[in-house]
Amino acid sequence: MPGAGRSALDFHYRGFARLGARVEEDGATIRMKGGDLRGAELYLDTPSHSGTENLVMAAVVTPGRTVIENAALEPEVLDVVGLLTAMGARIGGAGTGRITVDGVDELRAVEYTVMPDRIDAGVLAMAAAITGGAITLVGGAVLDHFGVAAHKLRQMGVELQPAGAVTTVARRGDLNPINIVTDPHPGFATDLQPPLMALATQASGTSYVRERVHDARYSLVGSW
Repeated sequence: MPGAGRSALDFHYRGFARLGARVEEDGATIRMKGGDLRGAELYLDTPSHSGTENLVMAAVVTPGRTVIENAALEPEVLDVVGLLTAMGARIGGAGTGRITVDGVDELRAVEYTVMPDRIDAGVLAMAAAITGGAITLVGGAVLDHFGVAAHKLRQMGVELQPAGAVTTVARRGDLNPINIVTDPHPGFATDLQPPLMALATQASGTSYVRERVHDARYSLVGSW
């Protein structure tokens, strides 16, 4: 799609092909069909977030052992692994960049609480800061999941005050300019780059923003 930026799908379908799926490419159309799937060794050129999750989900019911090298480290990946493990999947190494999956015959139904959405929480925090207001975020480890974004907001002069499962975000005074470079987790999340760029327009001074993950994140600039 023109102007959409590079967010490749090849991490997904090439991984499925390595597991034994039949993959056919026809221009912008990709057709995939499961077949005699078997565990395999997979390598991601880039630690794709959704690519890692999709390959893990495919591997949990694929016979044999699957190894995913250069796997993504996002908290959401760990949450998906937590859910699958509770359902009976056999997964090791989540959070290390090398995930191993030993296929099982079936998964069982469970009750599971999904983690708070750190991207939504980050956008709300930046919205509060850009308006000079305050907001209360409720969710167990929201601030921990912010990662680099929490440090950058504090450097700009935004207050982040955790109290148990509640985090209060407030801006009391002027904002400082900031430098950010996006990177796969644990780096600064590319999804939070546009709202932070908008927040930086209210800072006193020049900020520097470099996008290293998804070039379409700059597209909001052209609309101003």
